[in-house]
Amino acid sequence: SEGIVLGNLGKLLGDLGRLEEAWATFADALRVDREIGERRVTGFLLLSMATLARRTGEDDRSSRLLDEGRDLLVDVGDDIGLAHAACEAGHQAIAGGRNPEPEIALARAMAGRAHAPEASSVRKAITSVEAAARAPGAALSRGEVASELPPALRTRGSARVG
Repeated sequence: SEGIVLGNLGKLLGDLGRLEEAWATFADALRVDREIGERRVTGFLLLSMATLARRTGEDDRSSRLLDEGRDLLVDVGDDIGLAHAACEAGHQAIAGGRNPEPEIALARAMAGRAHAPEASSVRKAITSVEAAARAPGAALSRGEVASELPPALRTRGSARVG
């Protein structure tokens, strides 16, 4: 759908560091998705927006977007989506200096319940948050391993739970 394409474009623009364009494109995608009424797609879009907000230091915005996206994914019963939401919550926890383990455990459980294959995007997301949880603080950027981030979004010195 048009909303999915716009959401993917918003992620790409964010990865390139073109933040103003990314947020405008995300807003268009959100409008389209809400008009169509596809709550699952809207939930995933909100998770993508939460990730960009966290990566750019907008912690309150990131948390609100994650909560809204997770609520939609709970409503539609999407275990894969909920596993992705738990991964983002884990990254948020690391960025905020909190323990990510409860969120990592939830992500693993939801992915297992959905029988997600090892090569799936959700399993890769779980591996990413697990790596961030083990990484030394100097290797982190806003709750993620810095080397895994798009170059335009890398910063150093994120808080972490040791």
